[in-house]
Amino acid sequence: MSSPELFPRVSEAAARLTGFLQRTQVADGSWSVPYTGPNFLLPLYVITTHLTRRPIPESERPRFVAGLLKPQLPDGSVGLHEESVKGAVFTSSISYVALRLLGEKPDRPELEKIRGWIHASGTPVKAAAWGKFILALLNLYPWSGVTPVPPELYLLPKWFPLQPINISGYVRIVYLPMAYFYGRRWQAPLDPVLRELRRELYPQGYGEIKWKKHRADLAPTDNLVPESLPVRLLMPLVQKLEPLVPAWIRRKALKLTYEHILYEDEQSDYIRQAPVNACYNTLAHYLEGQADRVEKSWAKLPLYLWQHPDHTACQGFTSSKVWDTGFTLQGMTNPPLDGEYQWAMVVDLSTCTGCNACVTACTAENNIPIVGKDQVMKGREMHWIRVDRYFTGEPEQPEAVAQPVACMQCENAPCETVCPVNATVHNEEGLNVMAYNRCIGTRYCANNCPYKVRRFNFFDYNQRALDKLYWGPVAPKGTEETIKLQKNPNVTVRMRGVMEKCTFCVQRIEEAKITAKVKARDSANIRIPVGSLKTACQQACPADAIVFGDMKNEKEEVGQLRNLPQNYGLLEYLNVRPRLTYLGRVRNPNPAMPGARTSYIPSHGHGDENGHGKKEEGAH
Repeated sequence: MSSPELFPRVSEAAARLTGFLQRTQVADGSWSVPYTGPNFLLPLYVITTHLTRRPIPESERPRFVAGLLKPQLPDGSVGLHEESVKGAVFTSSISYVALRLLGEKPDRPELEKIRGWIHASGTPVKAAAWGKFILALLNLYPWSGVTPVPPELYLLPKWFPLQPINISGYVRIVYLPMAYFYGRRWQAPLDPVLRELRRELYPQGYGEIKWKKHRADLAPTDNLVPESLPVRLLMPLVQKLEPLVPAWIRRKALKLTYEHILYEDEQSDYIRQAPVNACYNTLAHYLEGQADRVEKSWAKLPLYLWQHPDHTACQGFTSSKVWDTGFTLQGMTNPPLDGEYQWAMVVDLSTCTGCNACVTACTAENNIPIVGKDQVMKGREMHWIRVDRYFTGEPEQPEAVAQPVACMQCENAPCETVCPVNATVHNEEGLNVMAYNRCIGTRYCANNCPYKVRRFNFFDYNQRALDKLYWGPVAPKGTEETIKLQKNPNVTVRMRGVMEKCTFCVQRIEEAKITAKVKARDSANIRIPVGSLKTACQQACPADAIVFGDMKNEKEEVGQLRNLPQNYGLLEYLNVRPRLTYLGRVRNPNPAMPGARTSYIPSHGHGDENGHGKKEEGAH
């Protein structure tokens, strides 16, 4: 890393990168790249144009056709994703339908290959549930063979587990219009093309198929998540009970679902969250005869399209422009570390005993929830500090080294460059700080952290009992008063869906600054006195193995320790420049002591014949 040739090579690479970014920056100052979505998005877009009588202009059709054929695999099928190596009946069927709706002839070689693969895979009766649903809208599949999506569930109380408003966001907004269509049992009027498609897709004869028995009949390529036993038992029951639902209840449910669709569209200015519900909601407005809402929808729907040089594609979202621009700026810039203080921490591994007092103190100080054995076994522990153990010597008589690991407060933090909402940023004092109310829980920061010290709140641990975490909205919510009194009022209590990690006890830092200002009164000396500020882990350490302070101040011990030759940072070669460093463990055994080891070369389990694990006489 210290090679004299390295600096000019890095500088040259940085210059090339800067030049590329300058060339790719668009007129409004942003950077934008295609956010490629699944292969069922473009067919659904084309199908929506047909169902709402908004045909794609003849001049644009070749680009749509090219986009539909681009993901076709050598066997003629179309996979779920751009990276798919095998096809699915779902995406192959609706891609074929979309190509035919665009005017492509069935004897075109590419269409013949798709159709042949669909037939060999069992025809669309083997398609996944979404495929059957889309084909039902086109009158290419009867509703009797579709998995029920009853709109009456929206009439249930909000606390009821099956109430759709309690489903996660993306699934909920897609379920909403699907329930609306299923409740109406609407199907497109048969036209000559749709009649031809019935014959082309079902060589066994459309009228000869027993549709009900094919509701859960899936090809292996489409059966990615097999139905659970409760679902298999429940769905036939729902199908039998559905005819018993009074008509007035169905009308009330449909009215409510359409109202929810309106709320979604008005709140998002008709952009919606994703192209699936954008297409479905547009069709819902068309069925309701809301011409003005259909116009507003089609004004925004093309935002999901991306124009490649040779074809049109459909993105998973309208744009990732803000995201990409944010990442680009974060990658090109680094905040100046010019604060009055520059905080750092040093841990002396020679004195650390691995007692875990630091872990306990940190938990109490920072309101870290106790998640229980079950969650820890799933890798969902919440401690901001962990104590790693390293072993040396023979397995029969190993010696251990304990190493406390917390957030390294990296100056060149990899977590910051991947956060799409700037929830984790750097301040001028060298701290990697968190804005909890900005965090949306993507967990990209945890994935990009080489030290794995970030923790995610999978549940609302501070509001739910540990034995009721999976109860969802049914679980009683609240905390006992005695537990509330246990919390530190100077530290935010985090909620479900938020990332958290060590902050170097930033609340204590701010408190020390305020105290120094109060004591200074009219004096200009408002610096925090040396040694007066301690983090919770430092204060609790019985061996004084943890030292914290301003490394910029020559009088502070932390700066002196960082200059020692045995000071090192974990994974230094990554160039993340951690502010938390370690003093290497120094052993100086007395060889005259019984059983003293004078060699600490680990055996790695290879045995003495490989030269490992042997005692080196006279070594110190």
